[in-house]
Amino acid sequence: MKKIYADGLLFIGDPHLSSRRPGRRTDINFAGTVLNKLAQALDIARENRLQPAILGDLFDRAGEQDLLLLSGLLHLLRDHHQNGGLIPVTLAGNHDMKDATLSGDTALAVIQESGLLQVLDDAVPFPVFSIRPEENADCIATLVPYAYGQEYRLLGEGLPDMPDHPGMVIALTHADFAFAGAYPGAKEIVEIPGVDMVVNGHMHKLCPTVRRGNTLWWNPGNITRMSMDCESHAPRVWSWKPGEDTLTGIHLRHEKIVFNRVGVSVKPDMDGLKSSMEDVVQTDMPISSRFVEMLKEQQAQESPLTEDASHLLSEIQSVCEEQKTSAVVSDILQKMLRETVLEEGVVN
Repeated sequence: MKKIYADGLLFIGDPHLSSRRPGRRTDINFAGTVLNKLAQALDIARENRLQPAILGDLFDRAGEQDLLLLSGLLHLLRDHHQNGGLIPVTLAGNHDMKDATLSGDTALAVIQESGLLQVLDDAVPFPVFSIRPEENADCIATLVPYAYGQEYRLLGEGLPDMPDHPGMVIALTHADFAFAGAYPGAKEIVEIPGVDMVVNGHMHKLCPTVRRGNTLWWNPGNITRMSMDCESHAPRVWSWKPGEDTLTGIHLRHEKIVFNRVGVSVKPDMDGLKSSMEDVVQTDMPISSRFVEMLKEQQAQESPLTEDASHLLSEIQSVCEEQKTSAVVSDILQKMLRETVLEEGVVN
């Protein structure tokens, strides 16, 4: 394995790249929004000589086929590499897979073939070394990756054989963990002997850190807000450098108000919206102009509210919760919807 030399690590929460605008997002060009966030993240990585590590779900759909989106991503990755950036690594998330596997006909597998992105192999240590000219440079950290559905191996088997002097041992996962307490399907957070830190993707919001023995658990949340319950979540990437026992959040530039609430009975996050409106007032754009733009967005949303049928998925989830449907039945219904609607491109 070629040695990777860096001053530290940069963790990037699930981007969910998609050519379709999800749910009630108001973006004119959703793919462009996400690519811009990735560009910011890679700029930060290059400027600080950090190894970028994506926590899964680079794509929102495994079968993404939009050539403009794929070429835009390849262009971004190529420029990052040509300007001295380290090849980003990523977990395979559930949205990246078909039938729980990363098959060759997925967008993530295609991008990996370019050599500009590396999908980490489950339980295969990925060491990162300090930037020193000597061949015996110190290992500053060892990433131990577990894709979606493989976290049981970390919880049940512990670490694989590790290199000598592994530095900070950081496990990467993509699963539901009980950061805020037990709930159906959530896995218990436990101490894992030999693991200094676990950094988890999959869960879309920043969670308070949890320490179990010598293992510190992190859930940074997505860089892309996919649903209205994440409205106040601030998109950030998270850096780590030798000598630190925590992660440092770095905010990404983003629009504060990105959801259409027409016809929605869910109460908004008033604290988050209040902060957003204060930011709008402080911008150079006149409030009246912003109001006109919001009216245009609302008019655009009078056509089908979604491009990916996620509104229908949300309705199904709500009904299942109200009727106290078993988790098994709920999962089956949601899987049927994704297979017959989301993957085939039918919109509501």
